[in-house]
Amino acid sequence: MNKSNFRLYLLCGCAVVAFYCLLQNLEMFAGWAGFLLSVLRPFVVGGVLAFILNILLARIRPLFTNGWFEKHPGAANALSLLLTYVIFFAAITGIVLFIIPPFAESIRTFAANFECYYTNALANINRFAASVSPEVWTQLGITEKLNELYQSLPKIVENVGTWLVGGLFGAVSSLVGGVADTFLGFLVSVYILSDKQNMKKQGSRIIKALLPEKFAGSLLRTLKLSSRTFSAFFSGQILEALILGVLCFVGMSIFGFSYAPMISVIIGITNMIPIVGPLLGTIPCALLILLAEGNLLRTVWFVVFIIVLQQLEANIIYPRVVGTQVGLPSFWVLSAVVVGGGLFGVAGMIIGIPLLAVVRKLLLEEVERREQLAQAVRPVSSPIEIQEEIE
Repeated sequence: MNKSNFRLYLLCGCAVVAFYCLLQNLEMFAGWAGFLLSVLRPFVVGGVLAFILNILLARIRPLFTNGWFEKHPGAANALSLLLTYVIFFAAITGIVLFIIPPFAESIRTFAANFECYYTNALANINRFAASVSPEVWTQLGITEKLNELYQSLPKIVENVGTWLVGGLFGAVSSLVGGVADTFLGFLVSVYILSDKQNMKKQGSRIIKALLPEKFAGSLLRTLKLSSRTFSAFFSGQILEALILGVLCFVGMSIFGFSYAPMISVIIGITNMIPIVGPLLGTIPCALLILLAEGNLLRTVWFVVFIIVLQQLEANIIYPRVVGTQVGLPSFWVLSAVVVGGGLFGVAGMIIGIPLLAVVRKLLLEEVERREQLAQAVRPVSSPIEIQEEIE
């Protein structure tokens, strides 16, 4: 056994022992992990922010490659980084000034008028109930179900509002963690993006120095593939959600639907969740339209409008924006959503797709490598064997 293989086996053995100890003391390690994350939160925030902004930086940097910038790459890097942060802060300012106020105003208006909406909805249901034979209602048990709906409807709306508002701002708050962590995370992201080439080289050198050559090469190739896949997926999802939200707002404004800003934001955000996202966004929004306008036909037309919009997104916008860079078949997408959602909730549904895309790509590469190797070592058939195969 050579020295390289011995180190690899020793490393695998230590990993197995560490994993066993982790399972035996899971609560203690969870507490340590929580404390460590709280200490390293600025670096986590900075890393996430740097990853997101690097998607934009990678598209801006090629603009400064000709002429004077070709001889001064340092100035080109600095200008690209500056322009990236200017666009980022301009986007944040636009969200704060033009999206959040109408969204918050829609929520306040809905909360103030909820009692009136609820009363009108009950009156419409009672009128519909009066037009149906009582025997039919009794046989189908619809009366009991409506009574249960009457009692649970305020709670349903409250839960939906809590999930949309509290969940959204709670996630942002937990990620950012305060003014100090935000500021430090911003500085960390600046350092990461300004020195990312040197950091990549140093990380590559460390991996090659500590791991066997074959394993180090596989790990570096996997990291590169993961970075490219995750960047392509999230950039496409964010741009797609933005386009869909704008189209939804324009369409709702044209057709005169209520609460266009709030519903457009909900539809755009929930559409980032694969497969189940459109359903999660359409159902509460249709309920809002029904309560606000008290017109079942208008609600049906709203649902039809959202379905048409989502079909437009699935067949035209998504292929052009996201394209085939992730390249997962439908079955693999469904598997990623089910498994990721079962393990980590909504975040798992979103992260599961690019993660499974990386796994699938690596698996296909390994299968192709083994097939090529098998063909290379396959013995050459004799003339008699070839003649028998032809016959």
